[in-house]
Amino acid sequence: MLLRTLVAAPGLRLRVLAGQEDLDRPIAGVFTTDLLDPRRYLAGGELVLTGLMWRRTEADSGTFVAALAGAGVAALGAGDAALGSVPPDLVDACREYRLPLFEVPVDVSFAAITEQVLRSLLAPGEGPDVRHRLLAAADAATPGWDTRPTAGAVTVLLAAADAEYGLAGWAVSATGRLVAPGLSGPGWVAAFPNARADRSLAAAGPGPDAGLRLALARAGLAAPELPASVTLEGTPFTLYQVAGPSAHPLAGWFLVLAGDAAAWDGEQRAAAAELAGLVAGQLARDEGGRQAARRSADA
Repeated sequence: MLLRTLVAAPGLRLRVLAGQEDLDRPIAGVFTTDLLDPRRYLAGGELVLTGLMWRRTEADSGTFVAALAGAGVAALGAGDAALGSVPPDLVDACREYRLPLFEVPVDVSFAAITEQVLRSLLAPGEGPDVRHRLLAAADAATPGWDTRPTAGAVTVLLAAADAEYGLAGWAVSATGRLVAPGLSGPGWVAAFPNARADRSLAAAGPGPDAGLRLALARAGLAAPELPASVTLEGTPFTLYQVAGPSAHPLAGWFLVLAGDAAAWDGEQRAAAAELAGLVAGQLARDEGGRQAARRSADA
């Protein structure tokens, strides 16, 4: 989808503030953030949507836009809800870095923009990749899942990966806390056919007990590189890094998937990597909300 097509979409009423000459850029995806420096979560080509909660001074606009430009994003959409309008310093920064910028009216949700882009990416005959398939499955199963609290949104993504690719898993913090449980889908049943009799797994639902979670977190922290496959209590697992708001390993999570990645097919491995990226996006959203709450508490 081209930026020009999105701006012209009826009902969105997007107003271009900078970069009118670059509206023929294609959009490869959508990422919502209120982090001042979200580069670790960006792959390039995304439309970035922000509520401007990161902006505390005028200088922050230059820092934020420089990070987006350095990551190679396609454009920036800024909402009016927090400040009432898009500040001039953000417009100037986008012009300096040649980053297209448009204003999102306060009554237009980011979800509506995301849906418009995804509908284009999922158009019949375009062969959607695993990321789009995961998002489509999540949308179909739980409309509005991406507006839920972080744990709930990640649980929906885990359920979609299980239903679409047979990947059963959980999100675990670096200290062994269960961030988001999976659901009892086909991947869970295939990986743990005797789960009710297995003391290491929670009989009431698909999640490892505290001891196994701590062992998984330790294995992730000790791994020389991720993803890594480990066998604990006789069960194989594959661990993926979910980067946190800082480079310190304790700031992030681990995506734990049942099974050894070496035994998966190429599509499953691609789906696992995309799932880790989507979970990282939810962690970024969670951290953005925490930063906003801290700023409100300071005020």
